Amino acid sequence: MAGGGAERIVTHLVKHLNRDEFVARVGLLWQHGDYLDQLADNELIVTRLGHGWIPYRDQPPWWQLLPALALVPLQQRDLVRRFRPHIVVTATKSMNVAGRFSLALAGRSTVRWVAREGNNTGAMIDNESATGLLRALQTFAVRTAYRHADRVVAISDGVGHALSRRFGLDPARVSTIHNSVDLDAVKVRALEVPPNLPVVPFLVGAGRLVAQKGFDVLIRAFAAAAAMRPLALIILGDGPERTALIELTRAIGVDQRVLFPGFVENPWSYFARSAAFVCSSRWEGFGNVIIEAMACGVPVVATDCDFGPREVIRQTQSGLLVPVEDVDSLSKAITSVLDNRDLARQLAEGAQRRAQDFDVANMTHAYERLFRELMRGTP
Repeated sequence: MAGGGAERIVTHLVKHLNRDEFVARVGLLWQHGDYLDQLADNELIVTRLGHGWIPYRDQPPWWQLLPALALVPLQQRDLVRRFRPHIVVTATKSMNVAGRFSLALAGRSTVRWVAREGNNTGAMIDNESATGLLRALQTFAVRTAYRHADRVVAISDGVGHALSRRFGLDPARVSTIHNSVDLDAVKVRALEVPPNLPVVPFLVGAGRLVAQKGFDVLIRAFAAAAAMRPLALIILGDGPERTALIELTRAIGVDQRVLFPGFVENPWSYFARSAAFVCSSRWEGFGNVIIEAMACGVPVVATDCDFGPREVIRQTQSGLLVPVEDVDSLSKAITSVLDNRDLARQLAEGAQRRAQDFDVANMTHAYERLFRELMRGTP
């Protein structure tokens, strides 16, 4: 239950499903993470097979990664056999691929399987694969697994179309269910005052500190925008790129103006007090953090990456979209929000209205409809 988008969505789903109709558990292969305290013990089922042997962090060593190919499906099978569900939902590429094997081992014919894809799978494979052979193997594994799922849920239309094109999935078996935000909870938490805020206006970026999120681009764009004004940048989150990003701030002379608080339990309190939220991603599946910032009533500037932001942001109405990896365009968009108060107010108000379309109730009802279809056996 690390601090990522998939974990947050799983938590929302378990908490908000109609409990008169559905009994849900979060199956964990490692009982650990920042979101763990958001779930009660009776909402969890934890594997008893090799629990904790694989630490689910970035870039595990090869001597743990290779045995995981066999261990993870066995751990999943352990969860399925103990809980005996009618429907299994797997989330993230690696868990989806393992689900192909674990459900076969557990007696696939009695269980309906939903594979949820929450990222740009093709971009992830291309980024992770050092050779063409490795890329081909990953592509084959994803194609084989996802074709066996009863339904593939994509978190954006872009993700769904890309899955069908690259992996040859039948579009009729791919459904889009957008991610959600618990708007009421976000608004309450946004009122809390975070510690150690800058005394000058500040921008906020948030997410895993990985190449995908493009924080190096954000830092360079911030440096340009801050050259002629008092301005700070707060980057929330943690990850393997942390050291490199800090070194970048030193190299371009903005290390005293860029803060790295790490993972924070309440990012919305930062969002609500910022001059703008900036999403600089190279690719996304959806960009849940964009909606969270919108719900906090701040202007949003985001890269028009594949996929997600363009399905959330309506250009100049609820945010600004700029080309991917374009430092100059990102800096100019940030500057326009800072210098034009009427534009900033218009974007903030439009963002709050747009966020209403992604309230947690909408996502939960969509999953409930899907689960009913699967139990009736209808396509």
